[in-house]
Amino acid sequence: MKSRDDEESLTAEIINLAVQFGRYGYRRITALLRDRGWQVNHKRAERFLEGIQIIKALWTQPTTTFAGKYYSVDNAVASPKPVQSPHPPILIGGAKPRMLRAMARYADAVNMLGARGPEEYGQLLEKLERYCGEENTDFSRLRKTHFMTFVVGKDQKDLDDVLARVASAESISVEEYRSRRARAFIGTVEEAVDLLKQYMALNVTQFQTVFPYQEEKRSLRLWADQVIPAL
Repeated sequence: MKSRDDEESLTAEIINLAVQFGRYGYRRITALLRDRGWQVNHKRAERFLEGIQIIKALWTQPTTTFAGKYYSVDNAVASPKPVQSPHPPILIGGAKPRMLRAMARYADAVNMLGARGPEEYGQLLEKLERYCGEENTDFSRLRKTHFMTFVVGKDQKDLDDVLARVASAESISVEEYRSRRARAFIGTVEEAVDLLKQYMALNVTQFQTVFPYQEEKRSLRLWADQVIPAL
């Protein structure tokens, strides 16, 4: 039986990995949990697919009955119904075939999580369009979004200063900071504008941005003053 001290120690290690690697630390956290004897459930996609069917039915049908492997409801009622018609927009993110098909079947907006740049994002959109054809879904109606971490400086000197601060905050070198955020954008305003325009050429209309800890206000002001006006 795991003691309270063991659980607190494990929690501290998980938090440390999450701070260091963000969402990219999932595999490290999974390995840590397994090493400590915890069972890790890899059926998240299956649970999600059952859950989204139930939720969508609750939003749109008088009563909902569903018998799945993980979730079951019998004559469930959700009232009052959502204000949005036919239901609140559903955004699904992912890149693997199962999630791309889920996007084609259930989504109103999509996010190609993990895409390593506009080229790969475009390739995933091509796959999604094929799935939409198989599901009789209008691909053009899906709102395209993109999630990305941005470390931005006004110019190269400003960027170097930002990198020095954020790396110091984590007690690591700038080189280590860059390696831990291989999928993040790290560059100047001019380079950020160029990248965003490439995504916009793929009909991406919404960007979900994450900025470094304690650099949020500076980054938002930079976006408002220099990045967005240049798009």
